[in-house]
Amino acid sequence: MQNILAKKSTLYIKNGVALFIGNLKDNAGHKHHSIQLVISNSDSSFHIETGDDSVESKSYFINSNITHKVSSNNGSIMLLLLEPESYYGELIAQALQNSHQHINLSTDLLTTINKAHYADDFCINNVIEAIFKALNIKLDLKSTEDKRIIKVINFISNLNNKVVKPSKLAKIVHLSESRLQHLFKQKKGLSIKRYLLWKKMIDGVNAVISGNNFTFAAHEAGFSDSAHMSRTFKAMFGLKLSSIFKDSSSVQVIIEKES
Repeated sequence: MQNILAKKSTLYIKNGVALFIGNLKDNAGHKHHSIQLVISNSDSSFHIETGDDSVESKSYFINSNITHKVSSNNGSIMLLLLEPESYYGELIAQALQNSHQHINLSTDLLTTINKAHYADDFCINNVIEAIFKALNIKLDLKSTEDKRIIKVINFISNLNNKVVKPSKLAKIVHLSESRLQHLFKQKKGLSIKRYLLWKKMIDGVNAVISGNNFTFAAHEAGFSDSAHMSRTFKAMFGLKLSSIFKDSSSVQVIIEKES
């Protein structure tokens, strides 16, 4: 797959969520693990192909592992990528159910999201919440922090390669493994396994942002080599890591702090 990225594109990443804002011209057919919302960021519609559909749209939903091809028709688009096992991913998959479909988002909402991108307090979660509200998907974000989960998160953050068994994490906070798994998913919106993978990916991307080459970044994050990290990135997001970092003047990568 080859992605041709427009200048001044931006990729935001946080645990369980990624948001690409920019231009993808020649995006070959592919599939990836993340659930994807494709949203026009301009007056232009984009062209999207799936196995049995070929349409022009301004907002489109694609479930996990569905082969698709997106062309932005020279207009800026947003790719909102959600971990299927995350709180947001499970909610939208349950609400929409179809493997892929057009979704109705008003022009006013698209304008609001576009303007938000340039605000100093821009946050991916605000974009998600605005979209979910427009789709009548109810959110329950009142969950409070738990000291045991905070302790587990801090332990994971201090690991160099983010490789640890859930059973070890459970012992740290004196819980059974099954109880920790349930509590972790409830509080963080991700299973421990997927959380660790996202943390590894974020560590690798952070290392590249800091000026290191792919090989060093991969080993630093706990991948076997740069090819392993690149395959994981593409499998998660459908984007080539080398294309994202080919020219730092073309794509800005921002790692959002964990909330």
